[in-house]
Amino acid sequence: MRPGPSEQFCCNGCATVYGILHGCDLEEYYRLRKELSDDVKRPAKVTGKDYSGFDDPAFLSQTARKLPGGLLEIELYVEGTHCIACAWLIEKILLEREHARSARLDLGRSVVLIVFDPVAQKLSDFAHALDRIGYPPHPLSDNATTSLRDTDRKLLIRMGVAAAGAGNIMLLAFALYAGEFSGIEPQYASLFRWISLGLALPVVTYAAYPFYLGAWNGLRNKVAAMDLPIALGILVSFFASTIATWQQRSEVYFDSVTSLVFLLLVGRYVLARANRWASEASVTLLSAMPKIVHGIENNGTVDKPLTEVHTGDKLQILPGETIPVDGELLTDEALISEASFTGEAKPRKVIRGEVIFAGNIVVERPVQLRAVAIGEATRLGKLSQMMREAAAKRAPFTVITDRIAGWFVSSIILLATLTIVLWWQIDPTKALWYGVAMLVVTCPCALGLAVPISFATAIGFAAKQGIFIRGAPILERLAAIDRVMLDKTGTLTEGATRLLSTRYFSDLTQADQEKITQAVAAIEAHSTHHLAAAFQRTAATTLAVSQVQQIAGHGIRGVVQFPDSNAQSFVIGTYPFVAGGRHPTDAMNAAMQELDALGATPVWVSRDEEIVALYAIGDALRSDAKTAIEDIHRQNITCEILSGDSFAAVKKVSDQLAIGNYNASVSPEAKLERVQAVMSKNAVVAMVGDGVNDAAALAAADVGISPAGSAEVSREAAGVFLIEPGIGQVAALLRLAKQAMHRIRWNLTISIAYNLVGATLAITGHVTPLVAAILMPLSSLTALYLATRKGFVWK
Repeated sequence: MRPGPSEQFCCNGCATVYGILHGCDLEEYYRLRKELSDDVKRPAKVTGKDYSGFDDPAFLSQTARKLPGGLLEIELYVEGTHCIACAWLIEKILLEREHARSARLDLGRSVVLIVFDPVAQKLSDFAHALDRIGYPPHPLSDNATTSLRDTDRKLLIRMGVAAAGAGNIMLLAFALYAGEFSGIEPQYASLFRWISLGLALPVVTYAAYPFYLGAWNGLRNKVAAMDLPIALGILVSFFASTIATWQQRSEVYFDSVTSLVFLLLVGRYVLARANRWASEASVTLLSAMPKIVHGIENNGTVDKPLTEVHTGDKLQILPGETIPVDGELLTDEALISEASFTGEAKPRKVIRGEVIFAGNIVVERPVQLRAVAIGEATRLGKLSQMMREAAAKRAPFTVITDRIAGWFVSSIILLATLTIVLWWQIDPTKALWYGVAMLVVTCPCALGLAVPISFATAIGFAAKQGIFIRGAPILERLAAIDRVMLDKTGTLTEGATRLLSTRYFSDLTQADQEKITQAVAAIEAHSTHHLAAAFQRTAATTLAVSQVQQIAGHGIRGVVQFPDSNAQSFVIGTYPFVAGGRHPTDAMNAAMQELDALGATPVWVSRDEEIVALYAIGDALRSDAKTAIEDIHRQNITCEILSGDSFAAVKKVSDQLAIGNYNASVSPEAKLERVQAVMSKNAVVAMVGDGVNDAAALAAADVGISPAGSAEVSREAAGVFLIEPGIGQVAALLRLAKQAMHRIRWNLTISIAYNLVGATLAITGHVTPLVAAILMPLSSLTALYLATRKGFVWK
């Protein structure tokens, strides 16, 4: 909305702000401005930059990521952010006024993540909106790093101006204080006060500008910003001292005002650096890939930038180097360190044809691979993207504290007013300064830092353990989990058929038993049945096989030629197929009952028409499943199995793991219905699964957990992705979430207690503005320390 003919403005900046305020129905601001004072009516500070380059297709293709539905996602560095109120204001403008699909500010990096529809909206519109509220945006590149350094440099310059002003004014203040006791000529006292006023002007105007800007942006957008009480304290103190100078009274406190500004700037600088460190520490696992790689061309190697590598290119990785892409191994075998993903120090041997992932390290001997995924498409790239999304999401707990912080600012101003009124009755010379102390010491920065930094630290700690959590809301829900629903195959079990046991029905020597096993493996190598893989894993053989015949649903037969004896015929499969009408013996009946108890699949073997063996084929329990379930039970969390497998197989696993609740032969739809039914009874449910048939249940649960090796659709549906298969990490994850929420509540309690104590000391006259300026950043640093300290119990 543009102003009408009846409105007149001092500059284009004010006209622009008028349009924004009326467009957002924030006309109430003008009443607030009038009630505050005429002194705050200054032209709006906008850069007026032309952001049309942000809409260039070439720029968007290089800096934005394409999302489903034609949406684009981009990260922009924004200047001037320093607290939770900044994040609130930026997100409010982008979401409510500019109608971005999503907008989240990573306060630690000063980076805003915007998702938008490029057809309906221009990126330049978002850029102009940010610029108009005092947060000029920049592309997230090396230039952004430069901008970050420039921001630090400007803050250091302001600190220098404040230090110089405060130091010189302090020397003059000594003379004035001494003159109160030993006497000083009135003309000299007046001169020192006017010189102090002159020295204080650049401190109060230039050095303290960030506090005014934060307060001003809040007022323009109907927000009680955390900078508001600080800005009021500085201005009230300065103008009171200016009036005293004009009236030639002795009560001037330019030394206190300038020292206050200096200490506040020091605190802001230290907090900004610490906050940035905490944000960076949460993603240290995602290290940068090498910029130069060794490409294989014309039977030789050529060094080239990683950006020039394409899918299908062949690369050579030398010992000690980080693998830059996801690639299919072309070398016969390789020894790979996966410590960055799994935390496992022992290298793993991989063989030709396996895919090795970016971020892992070659331990010995050069290896060659063919690139199958590059950059954002790699496993590391997807995990990095997941972490960026997680860092931008806010938990309901954080939203609540943001609201508390906004309400708290209004309360601070009321308390400061009450302090001034009370002390005006006791000692008018101290009333103003105790009011200023109240404004400064109770600044809710610690309250605003306590929760988001705690969440970021816990998520970063989990990432270092190989657990990637999609944001603070997921972590908060994890802490409340009281029911864990578990898929069986691939989650509790290995997910691959194995030979569990063998029974022989003839008096066979050890050598003869091995020959039978090798013969079975040789024939099963020609089978397409999924159980055949169990025999191939059990024995490797080169025996010649002929006359192979596979009967679907029954079994397979063939003739095996042994090197040291005549050919022998074998029949492998179900009992009716193998027995040919013969009745089982008592020993065979007993063996079948044992297999039913195991929940295993029986595979009968006859040699030259004599039944010689019974193999039990099944899905073995994961080595860490029992320990993990016991740990989950110790946390007073109920477990339940949801499996599409047979009743006998599911019951066997539930008995082995002491899980009382289990459901067998469950369809994907039934899994979803069961999860929803449990949640309808006010249970907080985590679903753990790795198959396509688990995806709907994973998405419906309060938290979906997807182990390594899961189907792509399951990973997308889950809120947590584990770097290891199985549930070994689930128990530790649930314990971490509880510890994190306990730490957050404790940190929040300390922050609120600090403000209550500080307010009490200020209103009773035990805190001066200078002491308050020291205590305020110390409280924030304490909150930061409590949030980032070590102490999570993992295993």
